[in-house]
Amino acid sequence: MGTEGRAITDRPTRHRRLASLVRRSLSAIVGHECTDMNFDLRDVLFTPELLACISAEVARRYRVLPVFISPSDVTLAMADPSDLEAIDAIRRLLQRDVTVCIAEASQLDDFIQRLYGSEGRI
Repeated sequence: MGTEGRAITDRPTRHRRLASLVRRSLSAIVGHECTDMNFDLRDVLFTPELLACISAEVARRYRVLPVFISPSDVTLAMADPSDLEAIDAIRRLLQRDVTVCIAEASQLDDFIQRLYGSEGRI
């Protein structure tokens, strides 16, 4: 019982340490990838070339819009810049570095619908 009791007692401590490590890691990652500004999508000129870099399916699935693209990187407007799954998936898909800016969720939804339409067309 001595070993079992200690393992059970140590488990919450290990979970707290792991949770702390995850929080610090996320802060470091998001702090590096996320700009501090809130982005107004009305200020973006959404060209067909810009919109073509992200499919309607990807825009809806991850709730993102491209706001700038170059041969080596893309800047995405997102409501949740801590969505590392979305950032990593898009980075792999586009094979570009990803920078994130924060946009209001309701504005993103409106613009995704307006720009990509209900059928996913530009």
